[in-house]
Amino acid sequence: MSEISNGSSTTDPTYPGKDSIKKPVLIGLGVAMVASAAFNIGIWYGMGLPSKNAEHVVTPDANGVQQAVPAVATIASTADPFIVTIHLNPIDPTKKKTPDLTGPMLQFQDPQPRAAQDRRPIGSGVIIGSDGYILTSSHVLHAGYDVIVTLNDKRKFDAKVIGKDPFMDVAVIKIDAIGLPVAKFGDSSKLHVGDWAIAVGSPYGFDHSVTLGIISGLGRSLEQMNNNMDMIQTDAALNHGNSGGPLLNAKGEVIGINTAIRNQAQNISFAIPSDSARSIAKELELHGSIARPYLGIHMMDIDAQTAKMMGYPEENCVIVAYVMADSPCQKAGLDNHDLIEKIDGTPVKSTIEVREIVRKHKPDDVLSFSLLRKDGREVRKVKLGTYPESLSY
Repeated sequence: MSEISNGSSTTDPTYPGKDSIKKPVLIGLGVAMVASAAFNIGIWYGMGLPSKNAEHVVTPDANGVQQAVPAVATIASTADPFIVTIHLNPIDPTKKKTPDLTGPMLQFQDPQPRAAQDRRPIGSGVIIGSDGYILTSSHVLHAGYDVIVTLNDKRKFDAKVIGKDPFMDVAVIKIDAIGLPVAKFGDSSKLHVGDWAIAVGSPYGFDHSVTLGIISGLGRSLEQMNNNMDMIQTDAALNHGNSGGPLLNAKGEVIGINTAIRNQAQNISFAIPSDSARSIAKELELHGSIARPYLGIHMMDIDAQTAKMMGYPEENCVIVAYVMADSPCQKAGLDNHDLIEKIDGTPVKSTIEVREIVRKHKPDDVLSFSLLRKDGREVRKVKLGTYPESLSY
């Protein structure tokens, strides 16, 4: 599972139902009223944590209408068949080493030593095709390693990497199998904060572990993932090995692909919305890759007060914090501390606005950057590159 640490610089891509608890209004109703209130509270509480023997619980839908939904145990047992565990084995055993997990998305630090087997790269995946296609996270896969998939029935298969989109952290792999159970996907655009969220995966190799939480937030934009998409935030407990596994709703539908956790925090986790993940997966199945435009700079949003202190105009602006070596922006002559005023004549006041413009273009397109420097204004032509996999995490 990817971990996110705090930071200010970024790299370009470029509802709850009505309360069913009725408060007692007459103390004189005595024991009968207390018993009734306790019963109602018990029903409400059971909606969140149903007993292990329950097959269904009753919960209101978005219109307040009571409906039966599966209990967590039922959801987990239904989902298990389409969830897989992914291990990586070195192609050359004489050069066995752990992949570099030191990037901004994978700053995993465990103070306790672990067994050698637990240190092997591990992740999770979701079967999206009965003929062996599996959806997972791009950062789970590493060059120089064979991909081994273990199904719920313990069968193991060598997997082929069909395509990776490191920009969005989505990948598709395939195993030589047929008749596999396929995940059912939900509509992630219809999620509400407070909806139930169930995560299933293989944290630290404990395959098919189930954790329960809620949707904590929607539309989260993560700087450490380059603000590439609006993420689902959940408080379902996730750990290293959950990456690529599903986030499920109360119907057992996949609503997200778990991908990141906030470093040094408790249960602040993020998932790629299922609508986005499925769309990317289809492209990868067809083409094997997705060309993303690339600038090669770290940018920062500067407020008006800070801009004034730095000697810039007194307004919000975008500052180039760092220009990456051999990048399109370096080749175009951009430098640290340049202020980006316009792109192709369009004023920009935030890094998000810069990315929105860049994403509308393709690699090899040329953009005109209007810059403000200490010694005056300049215009630089930047030929967009292709987003490199090495910068994804």
